[in-house]
Amino acid sequence: MEIVPRLLLVNSSDEDRAHLRQQLESLSLEISEVSSGLEAVEALQRERFNLIVTEIGIGEFDCWRLTRFVRSGIC
Repeated sequence: MEIVPRLLLVNSSDEDRAHLRQQLESLSLEISEVSSGLEAVEALQRERFNLIVTEIGIGEFDCWRLTRFVRSGIC
């Protein structure tokens, strides 16, 4: 059984997220999308991901704070 890597795509722009998803689909990843840092934290608490792709400005919970949460093991 082949394990498919899971990617969390975090971007506040619907248009940018759709474009990024289109570019990433050829990589055979299971892609989940969220539009803010807070949604990303919620997704990371519910599920495990192998990769996270984000932009810097993702709301009041920015990518730097999200990175600290992931690195600390909180998410």
